Amino acid sequence: MLPRFTLLLVLIIPNYLVAEELKCEAKEPEYSWKNSLREIVVNTVSKEVGIRYSKDRKLQVVPLLYSKNSRFSFNKPTRSKNQFNAYKLFPSGDDWRIISVGLTDLNGVAILRAGGDGEDFECITK
Repeated sequence: MLPRFTLLLVLIIPNYLVAEELKCEAKEPEYSWKNSLREIVVNTVSKEVGIRYSKDRKLQVVPLLYSKNSRFSFNKPTRSKNQFNAYKLFPSGDDWRIISVGLTDLNGVAILRAGGDGEDFECITK
């Protein structure tokens, strides 16, 4: 009986450890970027990130590009087909920090066009 129970634990427990959602809110939304990024929800199981700006009522879902050692990266396309914003969310002391850059794809080469200020977020794991 013990080996079956152990096998069951081995199969079930990793699913709970992987099924992680990180929910973050801007620590000081009144001092936020011009884009007013307010909320980020990272789902490591579905490999998606939900982002919400102050003007939006619901989350926009974008693919999670990188997830390792509590560091997450994702891109958000802009209205121009060859431009996008790249974000990196990572722990910083007791808080979390997000930084962004604006990039342009020029014949397969990413060209830096703008660098954003970093912002502190409060995050909790669900």
